[in-house]
Amino acid sequence: MAAVVSTGARATEMMQIGIIVAQRGTATAIRDDRPTELWVGAPVYETDRLSTGPEARLEVELADGSVLTIGDETEVHITEYRLSNDNSRLGALVNLVSGIVRATVARAGETARFDIATSTSIASARSTSWLVHADADASAVFVTEGTVAVTGPKAGNEILLTSGFGTDIDKQGLQPGKRWGIKRINAAMDRLRP
Repeated sequence: MAAVVSTGARATEMMQIGIIVAQRGTATAIRDDRPTELWVGAPVYETDRLSTGPEARLEVELADGSVLTIGDETEVHITEYRLSNDNSRLGALVNLVSGIVRATVARAGETARFDIATSTSIASARSTSWLVHADADASAVFVTEGTVAVTGPKAGNEILLTSGFGTDIDKQGLQPGKRWGIKRINAAMDRLRP
């Protein structure tokens, strides 16, 4: 799915990679440095910067069947999303600038990664469900299903998390993975519920 978007004197071809399937509150996409209001049924393009307002939620179904749930007061940048001719994912990179996001990743080929990067970490998976929370100086990763590799800011600093486990990351590095308590899990999930 390609679209030609005209912004004044120039036109840019963008690749549609998904669609908004659920929304609560205000959400926008920045395309060619211009804000665009989002709605259920709106297309999502590679390189979109998506942001939500207070108490807002956004659910994006991606072309390969993966789902990205974006919580309140969150900004994400879909930096890269590569598809094969049959719409299976070859690779994805989402930068979480701030806020909270959950990814439910569809099965893909052995090398088809789905990465969520923050200022302090990169969480990578192939088919699983996990959430990432970020602010300017720290992030947290929690796995709801499957296994996620988390890389911290220091070279060679990586851990594998399995279902029910999470970690906190700051500029100093990764904390060991630990089972999150129900209170912390519920607080994070409440920010993602439609």
